[in-house]
Amino acid sequence: MVWKRNTNGRNKYYKKFINMKLYLYIFSLLLSSFTFAQSKTTAIVEYKQVNNGYFRSHYYCTLFIEGTTTIFLPKYNTTYVTEGEKINNEPKEIYPDWEYLKIDHGKQQICFFGAFSTNFFLIKDDYNKLNWIISEEVKTIGGYQCTKATTNFRGVDWIVWFAPEIALPYGPWKLHGLPGLILEASAGKGSPKWIVEKIEYKNGDIFDKDFKMLVDTKNKEAIPLKEFLEKNKEWSDNVTAKMKQERPDSTIYTAPIRGDYEEKYEWEE
Repeated sequence: MVWKRNTNGRNKYYKKFINMKLYLYIFSLLLSSFTFAQSKTTAIVEYKQVNNGYFRSHYYCTLFIEGTTTIFLPKYNTTYVTEGEKINNEPKEIYPDWEYLKIDHGKQQICFFGAFSTNFFLIKDDYNKLNWIISEEVKTIGGYQCTKATTNFRGVDWIVWFAPEIALPYGPWKLHGLPGLILEASAGKGSPKWIVEKIEYKNGDIFDKDFKMLVDTKNKEAIPLKEFLEKNKEWSDNVTAKMKQERPDSTIYTAPIRGDYEEKYEWEE
């Protein structure tokens, strides 16, 4: 007589065990995918802005990137140094709400805050396509090989260095549109230069804030930049006229209403 081992029962439970492991594996994949979808990873790029003019100064700005949206913010305090003097104190990581510059590159929307007199305004700007000229010149910044590119935006000549291996087409301020993250940027001779200090990726909640509620503004819906500049000029002209009326013999100089890096707007061409 030949004895045969009855393996039907064992195979039955073995199959159940395999199926259970398979279900658990699939469930864990779905759970991890759901968790990843719920979490938001923010790229945080910190720049040092160096001013080598008459008053040398260093201060820091941060670019937050999440998806196709960026927020650019300078840090609150500025560290001033004189020639040959070392920086002994680190700037505090305090970001003033009125300095927010938010760009939705997907929707091509730019929003920020501006002020004149005692009023703040919510402003929207045109999303300009920057015509970059990419050179063959390269150099290493922060361990990344970077390529030089130039453009003219609103009357200002820009020189930037971007890292193709960091596939984020963004940079400080309103600079964007290159095949890689901008690690260094300068606008002409003597102007401040942005140089990357560090890059990190982590979960953040800065994009969860209601942008319109950050600052108590005079307007609830954003007004075009051109309209804001016209309102600003009208207010400035009225103040100047009043001062001339009160002090007719005095010389009053009125500075043009411009952005920090904008000399000529497209509607002025």
